[in-house]
Amino acid sequence: MVTGGALAKVWLVTLSAATFAVALIGIAIAINLPFWRRDGEPDPDGRIATAAFCRNAQLIAAVYGWGALAMQLLYTTPLTGLKWQHGWQYALLLLLFALASFHISQSLRDPERRVRLSWLAWATPMSIATAVLSAAALIYLVMSGKLAVRRADWAANLVFLFGCLTLMVLAAVTLRTHERLTRGR
Repeated sequence: MVTGGALAKVWLVTLSAATFAVALIGIAIAINLPFWRRDGEPDPDGRIATAAFCRNAQLIAAVYGWGALAMQLLYTTPLTGLKWQHGWQYALLLLLFALASFHISQSLRDPERRVRLSWLAWATPMSIATAVLSAAALIYLVMSGKLAVRRADWAANLVFLFGCLTLMVLAAVTLRTHERLTRGR
């Protein structure tokens, strides 16, 4: 992405961001597929569902972390020559989301059952909120025409596009896994 930004090659930034998205989605499916194949095996204390949500929260943290790093490298370093006054602000916001997601994943490892289950109860609402907000951001990007116009934020818009697409898929994967593991509880 940095090389594409430095050379002003939209296709290279797009290819790099798409490669990250496809790779992370593939990893998410590979991690969650065994949970989808479980046939009603008991999980009375929610340990399996908690472990699955923990892994998915880590993947979501990775998407936000990638977005923060990409914004930082594209806009606030001399590596690319790209200038956009909001690059560092979005990088910071994405970093905060990454840290929050990572904190959730670590909280799901708490030895106290009550703490784990209270976080697990948030799996569905947080996944739905992630999917809806990502979809809203995508709709905004498309409807505003930001993806078709080449302005200072062109690389940022590609980070947003592929980040939101990846987050939407990860939210769906998380919902599917959570539903599969908590059915009948």
